[in-house]
Amino acid sequence: MKYRVFSNPNGSIRIIKPNPRSKKPDETEAEFLERCAAKTLANDPSLRGLPSVDMEDTDLPTDRTSRNKWSVKVRAGKAVIEVDPLIPDRVRPLN
Repeated sequence: MKYRVFSNPNGSIRIIKPNPRSKKPDETEAEFLERCAAKTLANDPSLRGLPSVDMEDTDLPTDRTSRNKWSVKVRAGKAVIEVDPLIPDRVRPLN
C-alpha cells in the first residue's frame, strides 16, 4: 500500500496513511491515494503547497522511536525516509 509523505518547512514529515477499508472496489491504488490525499488537504489546508512523494509502506522505517526526526531524502534516485539529526527533539510537557 502506498502512503503520501509531505515534507514540512522544518524538514520533518507528515504521512497520509489511507484506511484500506475505505477503498472502493473499482479504484486503482493511485486513485485511492489521490482521493484520500484530496480529502486530507480539504480538512488540513496547512499541507497545501508542501512537497510530497508517494512511498510504499514497506519503505517507512520500522523503528518509530525518532519519527519526529524523519525526513525525506533522495538516494540513488529514490525517495527514502531517514532520521535527520538536525531536527530538534520534541519537548513533551510534564504532567
